[in-house]
Amino acid sequence: MKKSFKCPSGYVWLMLLFSFLLNMEAKAFTTDSTAKPKKKRYNSIRINTTSNLVFNESYQLSYERVVGKHQSFAVFGGYQTFPTGLKLDLEGTSLGQSVKKSGYAFGAEYRFYLPGENKHDAPRGVYLAPFFNYFKFNSSRTLSKTTDTGVNTVGLETNVSWLSFGGALGYQFVLRDRFVIDILFLGPAIVHYSFKAKLDADIEGLNEDEAVQKVIEAIKEKIPLFNDYAGNGETSTSGSQAFWSAGFNYRISLGYRF
Repeated sequence: MKKSFKCPSGYVWLMLLFSFLLNMEAKAFTTDSTAKPKKKRYNSIRINTTSNLVFNESYQLSYERVVGKHQSFAVFGGYQTFPTGLKLDLEGTSLGQSVKKSGYAFGAEYRFYLPGENKHDAPRGVYLAPFFNYFKFNSSRTLSKTTDTGVNTVGLETNVSWLSFGGALGYQFVLRDRFVIDILFLGPAIVHYSFKAKLDADIEGLNEDEAVQKVIEAIKEKIPLFNDYAGNGETSTSGSQAFWSAGFNYRISLGYRF
């Protein structure tokens, strides 16, 4: 049966916020249209306010530099960890909380602010931007198997990464010439996913290949919109999967110009 895409509630709120800010900007432009020209500010630094809705302990910063009247480039980087609370669909088997975890992300984009759609020069208004992003997560936890003789526990290492290439449609608001609100509301992408899971010992009565496959399935459930776009993926070697699929991005960032 073909999957049906359900629009995430966060995306609905994002569009409502965009409509509100667009109305505010229209009123501000009417007020400021006779004001004297302002000093050129070519640099912006922003913080991603939506990454914490997806990842744990997420801190993502981006920097944008205007390089032309209607163009700029931006880079971002940050630290985050993968969402906790994985649910393992395997009878008599459970996962413990992560005892060690880490993760990072980085990416870049080149923006084209559309002169036909914008009253202002970059970095304000509607933009199109090709981009790439890379995310990497590592974690160590325990896996326990309950049998008639008791509970046996082993260590479990997991690694998740994805590399995406896509195009963004967004709008950046500039408030009081210093503050920016950047909204990416459409970001389709092609994504290469990689999943790895490995037990550090054998457990009697537990099929290791089946266990790591279930672990990978539990990880996939935590990736936003993954099940709406990605296929099941083929296991290439024991404990690993890698494949290309479709993806989608959206975000809200707040920043300061200088």
